[in-house]
Amino acid sequence: MALDRATSGCTARCGLAPSGGSLALVWTEIVSWGEEPFEDRLATEFGSLWAKTFDHVLGSLRSVEQDQRFDDFQVRRHRFERTLDASTFVAVSRTYGADYGAEHDRIIHRIIDDELGGTVTKVEDAVLYLARRR
Repeated sequence: MALDRATSGCTARCGLAPSGGSLALVWTEIVSWGEEPFEDRLATEFGSLWAKTFDHVLGSLRSVEQDQRFDDFQVRRHRFERTLDASTFVAVSRTYGADYGAEHDRIIHRIIDDELGGTVTKVEDAVLYLARRR
């Protein structure tokens, strides 16, 4: 099964799931970028709060929710925390599709290393969205 972002919806490949089959979407959702005052410092330095949800994720959900071939999602969550040093935090942040520059990275390093003692604890939910094919 696949979702095609170019067509903003469930493609004909979703039709390959037989009636009674399932479509699973899995990703992490950010609960907290880090303990206070980290999120406030990010907002101050970058001019706004950092997003915790992303449009492409919400779009994937909507396309299946609007597809009459699927039942409502069953949602399962597992919360986890990761304590990250500045370099790891920057590397993990880049996996969300943002292409930040060296100045951005220096600011994050400064906040984590100089103001927060070298680490920040990021809280996330691993989320499974499961929809049964009618």
